[in-house]
Amino acid sequence: LSGVGAIFTNVLPDPSLGEHEWMNKLDFVKIECDYVSPPLTPNGHSTPFMVAILSGSNHIPVPKLPEESGVPYIPSILLLDFVRDQWSCRFPANESEGEYRLMLEKLELSERLAVHGLPWGSEKWQLVDLFEDYDEDLLRRFYTMLEQNFPLPEEREPLVNWLNLHNIEKKPSVMFAWETHVIIPLCWTSPYGPPTIGGGLVFEYHVKTNTGLIAYLVVDKICRGQGMARKLVERAVQLLDSTAKRRGQLAGCNAIFLETNSASKVTPQ
Repeated sequence: LSGVGAIFTNVLPDPSLGEHEWMNKLDFVKIECDYVSPPLTPNGHSTPFMVAILSGSNHIPVPKLPEESGVPYIPSILLLDFVRDQWSCRFPANESEGEYRLMLEKLELSERLAVHGLPWGSEKWQLVDLFEDYDEDLLRRFYTMLEQNFPLPEEREPLVNWLNLHNIEKKPSVMFAWETHVIIPLCWTSPYGPPTIGGGLVFEYHVKTNTGLIAYLVVDKICRGQGMARKLVERAVQLLDSTAKRRGQLAGCNAIFLETNSASKVTPQ
């Protein structure tokens, strides 16, 4: 009786503003994910697409999308359930395809998927917050990268500390005083191998003072020159604001501090 839950549509990769302006007028927005359409015949090939969702308008009464730190999103389970159902209805045997398994793995990594209005482009890197979507292997791989960029042991937080902070049994007691978030940009270059890590940012939120600390920022050479440092910092600022509000600070985080050994290179922006 409440009507349709969601309306999805396939769109070609990297569409320009003009090609899909009509979709924007109907309030379709692009979902930030890598979507693979099932093959149309039993022996056919799956096809990479972007996927868009009707965000809710006067045209069709679909609920408006919720927001977090000003960024609209959908719960990833919504698309995940649709994809599983779509593939199983077509040709269940094809569900063993590497592209399909990879798509599910990436969707399962995040609880939320950001959505975007026009212009639509393809975002190569997916930012994952290990505080919300923990993966020990990713944390250990990121720490190896951190060791290469911070070679002195006294410059680095011991890995065991971060493992304990993300331990589900110890996290509740630790969270009473502070939270540690590790944001990692991931890129899947192969449907069969692990994702490539493009760097990472570590920040702390201190409950008593309602302040944040950006402790580590690393950008690997494979994604330098792409504005990755800015994207990581912007995501950290968004998460600190939402974390403060979740902890009862409705005005947001009081202040965000940054540790750096090259202050002269830090611009006001």
